[in-house]
Amino acid sequence: MPLALASSPAPARHAQRLGAARTAARPPTPRPAGPSRGFVLSVDLSAVEDQDPAEVLRVVATLAELAGEWFPQARARAVVSSPGQPTRSLPSDRTSTFRDRLDRLAPEADVVVDPLRRTVTASGRHIELTAQETALLVHLARAEGRTVPRAELLEAVWHGHELSAGTRTIDVHVRRLRAKTGLADLVATVWGVGYRIDPSYAVRVQS
Repeated sequence: MPLALASSPAPARHAQRLGAARTAARPPTPRPAGPSRGFVLSVDLSAVEDQDPAEVLRVVATLAELAGEWFPQARARAVVSSPGQPTRSLPSDRTSTFRDRLDRLAPEADVVVDPLRRTVTASGRHIELTAQETALLVHLARAEGRTVPRAELLEAVWHGHELSAGTRTIDVHVRRLRAKTGLADLVATVWGVGYRIDPSYAVRVQS
């Protein structure tokens, strides 16, 4: 799926010849206009599997807008093509700039949890977790800052298994999460209530 971004054509230059009076008296003859000055970016998506057409169009439009910001006096044009389909030119939408959209993006997650692989990425490190450590972290992350009571964690993570009233199971698993991730304040203890993810961290659970 080629993507073409091109600036507007350069103005034609007029040929002028100096010499005899007869030649000088003639009106200048413009030279044939040459090819446009600019650049073309081609992105081949043939080998990309499960590509989302809507996402491709968003990327193409964003690249065209970014080129327009870098070269304000140029005319950027985004073109999308596909085998057997007519070429499409995307209309420009300047209601918001590329940098405006960047500012509105959510911050990159500090901690990324992969429930299927039972791993967590924190501070650039990939750490393996046990099944219950993973379930505990996922449940806290999906609570989105809410303090989760101990009884809820016992039901959701340990599925209501009989545990003594004074069990330290949750405390032990919380300490292990803090130690493994190297983030001592990742899981905050709310005394007398339960636990929550510290609001200073962005935790994302992969689907």
